[in-house]
Amino acid sequence: MNDKPLQRVLIMEDNVLLAHEWQQCFELNQFDVTLCHEGKDAVTLIETHDYDIVVTDLFVNNGAGGLHVLLAAKVRKKTPLPVIVVTGSISPSSHRSEENFYLKQASGLGAKVVLEKPFPALELVSKAQSILQNDV
Repeated sequence: MNDKPLQRVLIMEDNVLLAHEWQQCFELNQFDVTLCHEGKDAVTLIETHDYDIVVTDLFVNNGAGGLHVLLAAKVRKKTPLPVIVVTGSISPSSHRSEENFYLKQASGLGAKVVLEKPFPALELVSKAQSILQNDV
């Protein structure tokens, strides 16, 4: 029997189906998962609960996105939280410079990893496990 407590992950992703896919994969790999679909909810959860790692979408519909979540994780009262930022496919369109600006902001705020969707859920879990093993 393993008495080690489960590691806690907060996932903020506005695509509900994708968030549930990630949740299932994390739970199969012995994580305690909290899901939310808006940045403001993630910020509140970071301020009021303890997590080991945060996964946040960089761009969400209707409201505060990943940069707000990243900032909350960086300045929380205890030690800063490691954060994985996920983003939609970076297009070669005219929006590319704007997307790159936000990606640079995310790196500057301390994002440990940036993953571009789509990717296998197990890759996300693997990155989280790797970060947590190196940060302990």
